[in-house]
Amino acid sequence: MKQTKKNHRNLIATALALMLAAGLVAVTTPAGQLAAATSALAAYSDASADEYQTPDTPAVPDTPPDDASDEVYGGNAGTAGGGTGGSGSPTLVLAATDTTPPVLSGFIPADGSLIGPAATFGASFVDPAPSDGIAPSTVMIHIDNRHQYGCTITDSSISCNKSGLSDGPHRVQAYACDIDYNCSSSTWNITVDAIAPAISGNQPTGTLNSTSATLTAAFSDAVAGVDPASAAVTLDGAAVSGCAAAATGVSCPVTSLAEGSHAVSVDISDRVGNHATQTWTFTVDTAAVGVSGQSPAAGSWQTSASPTISVAFIKAGTGEVDPASINLYIDGADVSAGADCQSTGLSYTPLSPQLEDGWHTVSVTVRDSAGHDGSSSWSFGVDTAPPAITGASPTGTAAASPTISAAFSDSGSGIATQTAAITLDGEDNTSGATISADGISFVPAEALAAGSHSVQFSISDSAGNEQTAVWGFTSVAAPQTPVTPVTPVSVATAGTLPSMVEVWLDGGSVAGFGGGAWSISGFLASANAYYLPWYESGEALGRAADEIVIKNTGAGEAVVNLFVAGERRWEGKVAEGGSATASVPNVTGGPVKIVCPSGQPLEVTHNIKNPDGKVAGAAGIAEESLEAELLLPRYEAPAAGQGSSHLVIANAGGQEAAVDVYVGDPGAPESLKGHYTIAANAAARSDLPDVNGGPVRIICTNGQPLVAGIETVRPVKGQDIRQEIIATGVTRLENRTVNTRDAADSDANMPKNLYLANPNDRDLEVELKIAGETVDLGEQPDEALPLIPRQSLKQIDLSGLPAGPIEIVCQECGLGEGLLGELSR
Repeated sequence: MKQTKKNHRNLIATALALMLAAGLVAVTTPAGQLAAATSALAAYSDASADEYQTPDTPAVPDTPPDDASDEVYGGNAGTAGGGTGGSGSPTLVLAATDTTPPVLSGFIPADGSLIGPAATFGASFVDPAPSDGIAPSTVMIHIDNRHQYGCTITDSSISCNKSGLSDGPHRVQAYACDIDYNCSSSTWNITVDAIAPAISGNQPTGTLNSTSATLTAAFSDAVAGVDPASAAVTLDGAAVSGCAAAATGVSCPVTSLAEGSHAVSVDISDRVGNHATQTWTFTVDTAAVGVSGQSPAAGSWQTSASPTISVAFIKAGTGEVDPASINLYIDGADVSAGADCQSTGLSYTPLSPQLEDGWHTVSVTVRDSAGHDGSSSWSFGVDTAPPAITGASPTGTAAASPTISAAFSDSGSGIATQTAAITLDGEDNTSGATISADGISFVPAEALAAGSHSVQFSISDSAGNEQTAVWGFTSVAAPQTPVTPVTPVSVATAGTLPSMVEVWLDGGSVAGFGGGAWSISGFLASANAYYLPWYESGEALGRAADEIVIKNTGAGEAVVNLFVAGERRWEGKVAEGGSATASVPNVTGGPVKIVCPSGQPLEVTHNIKNPDGKVAGAAGIAEESLEAELLLPRYEAPAAGQGSSHLVIANAGGQEAAVDVYVGDPGAPESLKGHYTIAANAAARSDLPDVNGGPVRIICTNGQPLVAGIETVRPVKGQDIRQEIIATGVTRLENRTVNTRDAADSDANMPKNLYLANPNDRDLEVELKIAGETVDLGEQPDEALPLIPRQSLKQIDLSGLPAGPIEIVCQECGLGEGLLGELSR
């Protein structure tokens, strides 16, 4: 296609304006001159060119060797294509190669900060020269390994508001990559105080026989400490002046109290804003015996089953308290006979029987010689049982980088999460742990040395009962070579030259360089990107071509580019709320990346067409959800003549990826089934002969983000049925999964087996529901819940069970635990 000189200049002017606004200039260079440029960025000027002509020679995909059992596909390193026409010769201008990652700084809150449960998290970044700028879609913050959404991202900073943080230590990570995918990350630790101060010892209570009193309350806050300036006291709804407030309590003298009941309220905050209020009442009766100084204090927790219960008596006028008139009731039972009753007060220690755990109510009545009465009633709690610690993991043999975790619970006063402490081999790791209301977990910052390791974990409840658990495990270092030999795959970086890309702009197209890392120039919006591991056009195989369906779920028209192994293979626009279908003929490879540089969120589905008319769909993975460790339920090598099964691993990072594949327990050396070296923008596709089992664990040992899956072909009633299962990141494990079986399917097409994989380091119990009804699998006597051992795969026969949604619920799954499921015909 040719354009006039005028149109060409208008188009270039428009493109350059937008590119300069984004800090990037990307134009074309003839292929012959590109050979000398290697990975450098390039620009050119050609003042005498009158015409512009787009290259019309399509790139040719790499062709795998016929005898390869492991196939690797990357972007082409061949001709990039260039402009022709006019009499001038383009002049090549080389810019310096950008190999320096961004610099992160200005972390908010600062490392080591103590904050409340709601805070703003942020970081600043700058890309040192030579710089092509920051890739906005790579800028993110994780809190406890969880991606934070709704953040504000500028060209130099990120800011995220987060609320509802749990009490205890938290780990924060900031990430940023430049346009050339040089990436940086920084980790820092903060501590959250989510527990309000405790208010205790409030006085006076009961009945006073005086019109003067001192209102007092004691404060405590173990983490942030009390802010005395926040103390506020009201009496009968009116603020009390003249109070003396300190971090340990408040004291307010009051006079001229009227006869009758009075209400007191004390408010206090800690230094990070957690707020507490305590309210109580007392009665003024100048003609009554005063009963005060109640102990244990109202609302308090006691760790002893025999706490001493006491009150003091205040005379009314000249009357003397008659000890014989004193009555003491605990939970309605008269225990006066066992109490030490004096005219000045009483004391009682319940020894036989002792008090049971739980809440107890105390009532006291008294009379003096002048006929004046006095009384008081209050409640306190008893909690003698320490918290329970369960699910300590790992035990036995573990991988070199295990998730160390434990669950805890308390049926009495409740867990005090701020008291959690965990050590590994004597070193405190609490600050790097993730602590919730029911568990703690952490992953060692560095791989553990082979050998024995010990863990100690302690936790207290709100009453002060402490529990400690100590356990050990043996770490097995990952072997350098596979136990079961698999041909290693080694790929030179595919395409040392910048890849040619073409993006839509104002109805025309602008050719430019992607820097070899999927980048697209000329758009100011933050691009959204989605990945699939593999695409294989079907024409050469005599079947219908696969399709990638792209739905625009955002506002406005979306510009979309589709890449396979780093090469742009499809482009289009998708209307707001609409969908587009991309079929790419004569192309095989991975990874597949779908980029929306205009910023709309997309839904991406890889539809695999089967001869029975059914379509197997696999959802694309959003770029921000990519991880370096992935999981699949199982791998099953087919018998001869029973189809094929391929493990596909695509490197979505900017550097060469070193990848290990385990099937089964990764702590066992024999589970290592392959090691792959995969170039950036390339994919490895491998069979694993004679391998059957699960779960499958795919680990990039140098941290590159991966997208992976298993593609299978199985003969069903004389037809080859294809399916693709996409791997799940370890942080996206869920304790509940739902699969749908169509009740209208024929019996022949109904899934016959359910495979459940437990990739965790402890045994898990699951509940199976079909159409909302629990199914008793009868695998254990008198129990409906099947047990799935750690790092193992369980097959459940669905024959004879009704159609309908299948729901699998993991019982008592702890922090970071979950299941993997697969339905199979």
